[in-house]
Amino acid sequence: MLSDIPPSTHCFVDANVFYYHLVETPPLSEECSNFFERVEKQEISASTSSVAVAEAIHKVMLADAVAQHNLDRTGLAHRLQRHRQLIATLTEHVFEANGERAA
Repeated sequence: MLSDIPPSTHCFVDANVFYYHLVETPPLSEECSNFFERVEKQEISASTSSVAVAEAIHKVMLADAVAQHNLDRTGLAHRLQRHRQLIATLTEHVFEANGERAA
């Protein structure tokens, strides 16, 4: 568990930690949000990669598509590629990346 990470530890942050912090998924979201609070308080340090951030944004976009358009998760990325007009309606990832919340 993320809460078990000892103080002064340096961690690599995977896409899933970002995803569960941004997309409400109990009980994982609380654990991930608490992890970022510890990073903010400098109890632990963290780094990530551009690949992890890109993957997290992609996952948030897919969750946004499911929520906005009531779509099944199975084959969702391919379905969005075939129906690109749906992609333009997805905004949650933009707000989350900027630290904002969609209205």
